[in-house]
Amino acid sequence: MLVHAPASPKILVVDATVELLTLYRELFGDEGFRFEGWLAPPADLSEVQRSSADMIVLDLRLVPPKSGWDFLERLKNDPSTSSIPVLVTTADSNQIDALRDQLVRWDCATLLKPFDVEDLLSAIRNCICAQIPGHEFVWSDLSVSPCL
Repeated sequence: MLVHAPASPKILVVDATVELLTLYRELFGDEGFRFEGWLAPPADLSEVQRSSADMIVLDLRLVPPKSGWDFLERLKNDPSTSSIPVLVTTADSNQIDALRDQLVRWDCATLLKPFDVEDLLSAIRNCICAQIPGHEFVWSDLSVSPCL
């Protein structure tokens, strides 16, 4: 009997740094994730829908400075995109502290830069498991981690 494995989760990354997008692409590809990277958030949320992302990694410190937060706010206030898990990244711990209550209400995970790759992968796994219960991750070291 032929059993089809589920498609690997797709991660959309919004970060204004080309070098970081390149790093994410290589890392996520090595880990078996599909990847899409944007240097800036789209003006229209239909772009997010078209991406079919299972989760978003979003740097809050984009140019202009509030565009990351503005994008997150639009994303979480739109019924068509509000359920997409978001991992918020930034080097500004004060910004995370100031926005913590709203981030918790929106169920956003946070990760301060610079971060350890294992912490990033763990946070991504947690975000995707919340979205896709029962999914099994096969990591590059061939270990299997089920979503419970």
